[in-house]
Amino acid sequence: MASERQHPGDPETEYKEVCNNLRFYGDLRFKQMATLLTLSAALLVWNSARSTPSVFAIPVAIGGIFATLLFIVVERSSCRYWNHFLERAQKLEHVLEFEQYQTAPRGTNLTNSAAKATMMLYWLVAFIWSLFLASALNTLQ
Repeated sequence: MASERQHPGDPETEYKEVCNNLRFYGDLRFKQMATLLTLSAALLVWNSARSTPSVFAIPVAIGGIFATLLFIVVERSSCRYWNHFLERAQKLEHVLEFEQYQTAPRGTNLTNSAAKATMMLYWLVAFIWSLFLASALNTLQ
């Protein structure tokens, strides 16, 4: 097979590594999401708990927006890698006569529901940061 010649070596060892990569990128999504949500909530609560507007409100809001956009970029990149490794796992399974990923139910890859839900959550966080920024700018007037 052409795919075997392109990737010399033991297909079973490569399959194990590909599966490890799939687990890594799947796990990365939840770690990133938890980090962004925790950081955003902590900064919003910290600033909102003050009786007077903080001078840091505007830079914090701008930083929150940029951080959220950065997380969106990283999420999209992670999805591309996850899908790459999924395709490679399916090719290796054909060679090894395995069926873990070849027979998985449709709609389970990260470009479908989980990725869309994560992106919607990230865009919601960016929107909340935008509202926070608008509120901070409004208090300056």
